[in-house]
Amino acid sequence: MDEADKFIASLKFPTKKKNSKKDKLEKTDILYKSSITPEDIILFKTESEKLKALMQEESIIDMESDEDLLI
Repeated sequence: MDEADKFIASLKFPTKKKNSKKDKLEKTDILYKSSITPEDIILFKTESEKLKALMQEESIIDMESDEDLLI
């Protein structure tokens, strides 16, 4: 487990309670509103890595198709 994972694990994420006064007061608080969990952050990291890899593959394919046009 690296530093970032330890930090994420140490964070206390708020939980939602239905019809509470606190919910009405903290509607502007993004973390409270969306209830992001550490698992969501890990999923986001892996999805962004997959997207980066996909974009790199697409740029390589684009380069190959450009070379075909030159011939």
